Amino acid sequence: MNNVSIQTTFEEIYNLLVDFSNQIEGIRKTTYFLTIELSDSLPISWNQFIDYFDLGAYFHHRCQGYVECLRVTNAYSPSSIEIWIHELVNPAASNFMHAMQLMSEIEKIPEFKDSEQLTILKMEIAVFRKTAMMILQYSNSLNLKYSY
Repeated sequence: MNNVSIQTTFEEIYNLLVDFSNQIEGIRKTTYFLTIELSDSLPISWNQFIDYFDLGAYFHHRCQGYVECLRVTNAYSPSSIEIWIHELVNPAASNFMHAMQLMSEIEKIPEFKDSEQLTILKMEIAVFRKTAMMILQYSNSLNLKYSY
């Protein structure tokens, strides 16, 4: 890959990351409204979902900031790309995956039965997953090209 194509690739990645940030914020708002629907105590699966999702969001925002730095500095070295993939993309993906695995348990929470907010959350997560897969496809492709 020459410099122009790596810059173009990271422009596309950056645009996906910005979209992903907006999707994260939408999911956070929906989870806030769902939390309000819960009675006195929060179910363990709900707390775990929130914890994993927030940790994934933390790594995602670091991931986006790192890409912003790469774009500004044009420092697209193999080592900086590897850092982005292994220290930021992969931990974000892992935490988001753990959160998504809890959805079947969350759907069983009595307070969420017939909840419009849960339906909204499911739709938001469907879009979120598509964007996540696109980001992972880029990172996997770059990992193959730039790994030592």
